[in-house]
Amino acid sequence: MFTTTSSPLSTIGAPTDLSQVSDPTTVVLFKNLGKKEEVTKIKALEALIEKTEAADSVEEGVITAWTRLFPPLSIDVSARVRRLSFSLLGAVGEAAGKRLARQMQTLVGPWLCGTFDSDRGTARAAVEALGRVFKTPEKVQSLWSVFGGVVLGFCKDTVAKEDAWTLSDERWTKEEDAQAKWARTTGVCILAVARMTREGGAEDEGLRAFLAEKRLWMAAFHTDAFLRRAVFQLLLAALEKRPELVRENLEMVATAVVVKAAALKSQAGSAGVYMEVLEALTRHFPECWTVAKSKKKSPLAQLLAFVELGSHSAPPDYWEQLAAVVRAIPEGVLAESEKAVKSVLAAVLTGIKAGPEPRSHLIAAWSCFWDVCLKFLEMRQLEGYILEELMLPVYTGYLAGGNNGERTFISREYAVAAAVCGSGLAKLQRAEVGVAKKVLERMWAKVEEFVVGVIRLDQEEKVKRCAEAWVKLVVGVLKALPNDGTVYAAVVKSNVVILRELIESLIATNGNCRPPCTVMGRS
Repeated sequence: MFTTTSSPLSTIGAPTDLSQVSDPTTVVLFKNLGKKEEVTKIKALEALIEKTEAADSVEEGVITAWTRLFPPLSIDVSARVRRLSFSLLGAVGEAAGKRLARQMQTLVGPWLCGTFDSDRGTARAAVEALGRVFKTPEKVQSLWSVFGGVVLGFCKDTVAKEDAWTLSDERWTKEEDAQAKWARTTGVCILAVARMTREGGAEDEGLRAFLAEKRLWMAAFHTDAFLRRAVFQLLLAALEKRPELVRENLEMVATAVVVKAAALKSQAGSAGVYMEVLEALTRHFPECWTVAKSKKKSPLAQLLAFVELGSHSAPPDYWEQLAAVVRAIPEGVLAESEKAVKSVLAAVLTGIKAGPEPRSHLIAAWSCFWDVCLKFLEMRQLEGYILEELMLPVYTGYLAGGNNGERTFISREYAVAAAVCGSGLAKLQRAEVGVAKKVLERMWAKVEEFVVGVIRLDQEEKVKRCAEAWVKLVVGVLKALPNDGTVYAAVVKSNVVILRELIESLIATNGNCRPPCTVMGRS
């Protein structure tokens, strides 16, 4: 069971007892740590570090006083103050030796949590302080085991009881800074519990109580990206190591993650891990889509509204993760009606166009679209609509130079557009045999017909543009596919038909039609 104590983080309380500190200068420096000015605290910390490192030992009064002062300083608004507080802790701990053990109940929570600080310099200072005092990675690891209950209790109390104004003094702290401080402090506590969940050290009942805390899951849809990521990392760890504890709180977790997190206007800074955790939650507990509580939109509709906003500045693999989420959603939810199917497909297309997505994301984004199309084709949903009204216009639009409608326009860069179209064909190699056959017979055959129709128009610019686009597409696809597959064979067969049509065009014009000559030369 976790240990419950009053939080050492609060700025409210009796002044630190400095009566046992013999050096007057040290007393003044300690008092300066309670001042509101950042520069005053920084100078005091730097002076204390210098004094401690220069001394042969450290007196008991200093250890006791610093134990009281350290926790609030370790979460200070100023990153510089936080870094220096961990550096001073390392210096005091190294000088104190085994005497520090008596203070570890108070120090260990904020110290270990500090290794997850959003400021890299602060996190590094916390890790370096541990190294100075405990010397080896094995001894540091033992801290997590020996004091696991204490750390878990500290984290539980912080998440459940603290708010912006218990951690900050409203007399001289801006509300924005106080809220950011609370979010960061809560986030590092959650990440510490995620670490214990993943690597061991979290007691069963303590972890059960932590995961049942309502305020924990409210953080999943907070506006602070660091805090959201922390919750998602904890959930990923719990799903992997302790899924039964997630099941006990599934309605609360699903409502927070599936519905309310998706309702945020922006998931910038957390969209990638959000998709990852959404897929993992769905894979472990598909029923999360039906137990989640939503007042206005259904859980699926809420997700689609989120998807329509694009990748939220996430890396390109956001789109791969989104495709994995769609594949994991129960078919009864995903394809509840024809309207639902069309909504999913439309949301992905809208998301691709929303940003618009940067060039580096386009291939991944359209790859997600192909995956979603194939998923519905495997489910035998709206085959004609998907093949002829969604997939086909992407190819004919590319071959027509982007003149086939904004909805399926890929990019003005031929190389990107060709790669997108090529990826759609390449994916057929791994699709169900029946699905691949349908796409080749009902969609790809019409692409071939479209190119033949353009050649027969006998309009030089259109023929040249279409034929050159065709060559780029075919060359890329044939390089990507194994030469013994059905998709490879279908593309080769279509290429033969197109080349024959170009030759016939040359013969009909006595060799005066230049585009076929140019294209055949490149082929």
